[in-house]
Amino acid sequence: MIARLAATSPADYLQKLLACRTSTNGTFGLNVEFNDFDEALRRIPRLLDTLSPVTYIYLDRQDRLVQAAFMAKAVQTVGRSAKEIASEQTADGGRSAEKRPPKAARYDRDLISQWLGRIERQRLEWTRWFDRARVVPFVVTYENLITKPAGVVESIVELIGAQSDVPQKLRVPLAERPSDRISVQWARRFEHEIANGIQESESGAPNAVSGSDTRIGESDTAHIFDRYERLTGTAEPAAAKRLRRRYDAIIGRNRKLFKNARVLDVRSGEGYWALASLDAGAAHVTGVDSQGKVLAAARAYFGKMGIDSKSYQFDERKILEALSSFEPGAFDVILCREISPDPHLFFRSLQHLRPKHVVMDIRMAGRKEPTLVLRVRQRELEQKTGERSLALTGVPNHQLIERLCEHFGFRCRVVDWHTMGISDWTGVSDYKRNGRRTYVLDRITSHDPSTPLEAHVWRGKQGARHAR
Repeated sequence: MIARLAATSPADYLQKLLACRTSTNGTFGLNVEFNDFDEALRRIPRLLDTLSPVTYIYLDRQDRLVQAAFMAKAVQTVGRSAKEIASEQTADGGRSAEKRPPKAARYDRDLISQWLGRIERQRLEWTRWFDRARVVPFVVTYENLITKPAGVVESIVELIGAQSDVPQKLRVPLAERPSDRISVQWARRFEHEIANGIQESESGAPNAVSGSDTRIGESDTAHIFDRYERLTGTAEPAAAKRLRRRYDAIIGRNRKLFKNARVLDVRSGEGYWALASLDAGAAHVTGVDSQGKVLAAARAYFGKMGIDSKSYQFDERKILEALSSFEPGAFDVILCREISPDPHLFFRSLQHLRPKHVVMDIRMAGRKEPTLVLRVRQRELEQKTGERSLALTGVPNHQLIERLCEHFGFRCRVVDWHTMGISDWTGVSDYKRNGRRTYVLDRITSHDPSTPLEAHVWRGKQGARHAR
């Protein structure tokens, strides 16, 4: 079009486009996705002034999971880009894509999740822009558009004040509801797998299974790390996959515990899991970490995402110091991915806080008897000097966790990664060999600690200190 109109600049192109595409009643319309809209505003700063007055009609879809399944199916068609498919779906409700079924299209849970994330991000970006611009758009739902097209067109005609125009007879492609049976089937299968987990059948194909700890609502079917991909935008594929798998075990299978809960995220770091807790329905999250730099990054990201500041806070203190300062009953759920070098003191702090549940995802040591391996790791200091300090961490074994739970009044259950339908353990091989485990601890309300725990310390290979 730029060549056809002999435009010399983006602004000149817009003026010439308006001249040739504005209707006789003075109306000019365009269909745009947010990324293109945002780019156009940057390239043509006075775009909205030129188009003024502007009426915004926002096309939403109630069942976005079916839309994501449709897109995941359609992009598998050779030679068609995602953008072409999106335009086609908007233009005719997807009927033409249904007439041309994709070659070798197969159900792909990850691809559906990625598309659901893209759809949610587009929706979020539009919502934020409308809020900033103080615009209240006229909302049209996709479901109404394909079932009652005449009514939707009439409402838009009234919206733009074109009722007195001479009507023209037009064939509306959306008059017939498109058949999207496969997309609906994939969407329902995706919901079932998210809620119940998946397992490999004898043939190697994933089957949905029951018995998970929770059910996930329709608006919560995508991974947090898909919908907020900036958290992992620079992560290597294996690292990103690891985060997704860990989300399934830590949040996905325990989602009901986080609903309306007050959560304490121990050693919260960059805020991945604090954000995941809020996304799962937590009422408030307190993140504790001794490293100010990572907490500053978390605060900045939460602010950039527009997350309500009343729903979270970050506390820069040492873990045990912070745990001892909170009042008993202040938290419903405590989330931790590392325990202190003194597990007895750590569990005593948990007992003091009296949470309903503790979700732990921690490294595990071997040995048959209750054992704690003390590991030394280097970490960069926050000062600009680039100096490094030594941090001591405790790595317990399963028997020690059981013993501590028994002593301090928690019922211990293991989230079994081997029932999560994982066929490719890339990035999570430590969970496969039980080098790391996920636990859910439920507080026993009527508990009286018995005899004190005994502790033994000895020096092992290469000077590593072990405690039993």
